[in-house]
Amino acid sequence: MNKKNFSEFARYWEDSFFKDMRALNVIYPNYITRVSEYIHEIASFIEVIIKLGYTYEKNGSVYFDIEAYKKIFYYLKKCQTKKKSLKDGTTPKTH
Repeated sequence: MNKKNFSEFARYWEDSFFKDMRALNVIYPNYITRVSEYIHEIASFIEVIIKLGYTYEKNGSVYFDIEAYKKIFYYLKKCQTKKKSLKDGTTPKTH
């Protein structure tokens, strides 16, 4: 399937979707983002999260590693709490 055929195929279903949304009185969005128009940006983002260690591979596919993300998020949150408490003189809460 060439790009033009894919775009026509996708647009057909997009039009059908918005027709249904109008019938349900759903407000039309101000902006429409089509993932097919951002393939290069998405691929670049995936390369970055692979390098940061937020992914794992299984059977040739790449998946987001929620546990790896939670660990760094918890660490950053803890650092921010400690920094804030040092700044305002309060004692940080520990979990």
